[in-house]
Amino acid sequence: MAKKLSRAAVLLLVAAPLFKYLCAVLVGIQVGRALERCPESARFSLGETLHYVTKLWDGNVLGGRRGGGTHSCFTVSGAESSSSEERPYAALASADGVRAPRTNSDANVTQTTTYTYYNHTSPRGVISVGPWGGSGGQPFYMRGASAPRLRSVVLYHSGAIHSLAYEYTLAGDYDYEGPPRRRRVAGPWGLPHSYGSRGVRAEIDLRSGEHVTAVEGTTGHFADVPGVVVTSLTFRTSAGRTYGPYGSVGAGSHRFSVPAADGARIVGFWGRSGWLLDAVGVYMKPPPCSSSDTAAYEKHASRRQRRN
Repeated sequence: MAKKLSRAAVLLLVAAPLFKYLCAVLVGIQVGRALERCPESARFSLGETLHYVTKLWDGNVLGGRRGGGTHSCFTVSGAESSSSEERPYAALASADGVRAPRTNSDANVTQTTTYTYYNHTSPRGVISVGPWGGSGGQPFYMRGASAPRLRSVVLYHSGAIHSLAYEYTLAGDYDYEGPPRRRRVAGPWGLPHSYGSRGVRAEIDLRSGEHVTAVEGTTGHFADVPGVVVTSLTFRTSAGRTYGPYGSVGAGSHRFSVPAADGARIVGFWGRSGWLLDAVGVYMKPPPCSSSDTAAYEKHASRRQRRN
């Protein structure tokens, strides 16, 4: 007659496979997050995994992480409206998976003037242009299944651009008629008030059918920040309106201009931020064309940018 197993043995037989599967799930989650941040270099730790799972349990991860260069999810403050608010695009963490200090101390300058397409850091169907500025702060970018439609931009500025945020919608956010069912917000990246200076709030509301066709700005030094930051921004739209310049153009500033090719539009922003907006690039949606024309458009846009 077979001997009965003790209660402890039964518990061990049940607990061991469960523990093994739990460890596999935790490792899979962390590897996925590491690959999402930087496909070329994936590192992970058990501590980060447990921290992430804790946030999932608390309901704090809703398809993205909070802007401003942090790892947390997007949060929405203010009165609740009839339209739900979502922020599914993620702010990029540092490439090695370790949060760097939120400083603007790096003096290296990146002045890229060619159009580059990044499959792993861009919403589908857009081209990444830039960035312009310094290498301080934390990277941020957008990720999505379709190209966004830019609806408004909010920034704080003084002698430099302190922070940047914008509202957008996606193709699935609309019913057959009427306003969008939901409102999505990216950012803010940077802090409204920093380095002893209080930023002035500026908001750009795009009208129906209006889109951004060009972004201009300057990069340079601000206050006692040793690194290069974005010191001014100007936005031009398809309606012939100009917003800005916001910020200040100081001596020794470097200018940049990002005009959209005919039929293209600027639909979002990416770059680096800490206490200030360290660097900024744009997401550009090409004009309607077949997928075979995408490479030709990128070459045309690159040549046009180099002439400016």
